Amino acid sequence: MKKRFPFYKTITAPSPFYFVKALFFVLFISNTNIAAQVYSLKGQMWGSLLRGNDPPIGRSNYEESWGYIPTLSFERNLINNSVIDFEWAYKIGKVYSGDYSIGTLDAPYRIWFRYSSDRIE
Repeated sequence: MKKRFPFYKTITAPSPFYFVKALFFVLFISNTNIAAQVYSLKGQMWGSLLRGNDPPIGRSNYEESWGYIPTLSFERNLINNSVIDFEWAYKIGKVYSGDYSIGTLDAPYRIWFRYSSDRIE
């Protein structure tokens, strides 16, 4: 006879895309200063908690969201006091209602490129 646990959840195998996101997460957290600080890896972690007055039946009044925004910045000095810089950021996050995941926040967050010199910016 099998024992049934009332709060047992089935766990599915993570997708390959999950491992790619996890790899980027680890790479962006560890700030390695290679190539004399031509680029930087940094990020911002965030979280929020909301309390509702009228949740659906069987759901929690609390909704929480957590995420991380890894950022890659690149700067290069060129000839004649000109500079090229670039920044890319990606938003990774989850939204939970009680113990249940009700949404994901995976999207490009910011990208820009700039060339500046004594005459142009």
